[in-house]
Amino acid sequence: MSDIEIHFTRRAGTEDVPLPKYMSEHASGMDVCAAVEQPLTLAPGDVKLIPTGITVAIPPGYEIQVRPRSGLALKHGLTVVNAPGTIDSDYRGEVGIILGNVGRQPFTVERGMRIAQLVVQRVIRAELVEQETLSKTARSSGGFGHTGLMDAPLVGQPQALYNTAGGADTRSAPMPATILDSYRWLLDHPDEEAKYQGEFIAVADRKIVAHGKVCGEVMEEARRLGYEPLIAYAYGEEVYVL
Repeated sequence: MSDIEIHFTRRAGTEDVPLPKYMSEHASGMDVCAAVEQPLTLAPGDVKLIPTGITVAIPPGYEIQVRPRSGLALKHGLTVVNAPGTIDSDYRGEVGIILGNVGRQPFTVERGMRIAQLVVQRVIRAELVEQETLSKTARSSGGFGHTGLMDAPLVGQPQALYNTAGGADTRSAPMPATILDSYRWLLDHPDEEAKYQGEFIAVADRKIVAHGKVCGEVMEEARRLGYEPLIAYAYGEEVYVL
């Protein structure tokens, strides 16, 4: 039993191309096929619009999202460049799939090949209301990977097993007093840390002695200057202690 009906028409001459279809009982998306007239090869780096031969009338309050097929992405580097692409309910043109080849080998799209998925979604429309100020959050303006790649303690306490010896195992050693002092200074001077938003910082002798985009280079520069620093990553209003 379907939740909604989506009306469609076919472009003349594409009757042989399979229609979009759910390929398993609980699949979220319908696989959609290419209606190319001849095999079309995408070289590495190419982006091309692939016709499907169908035009749809989506009920108001819904959209169709165009998403890559995971197998093509993993095995061939084939993806939907604007994923998820959006087909609006008032669009009446032929559905086209913007395919890109981010792999290392050419890929040939053939007629009838299942190249993407169509996922029907509800649409919520919003009204923008201008304000003079917005509510505060702990995250604030952090974005673009501001949470990092690995779990790390938010400012609160440096790692108790801090390694000061450049790769040596010091798990049985107490935390150096200089590291604790640097940590406390950092807590008391958020304005200093905020100057280096988006960078690694090296703190020693109650000041920031080095900073940069590469953690290892910051550590090396601090040590070249004769410091054994506390290393942190600055997010403006937050800092992660490494």
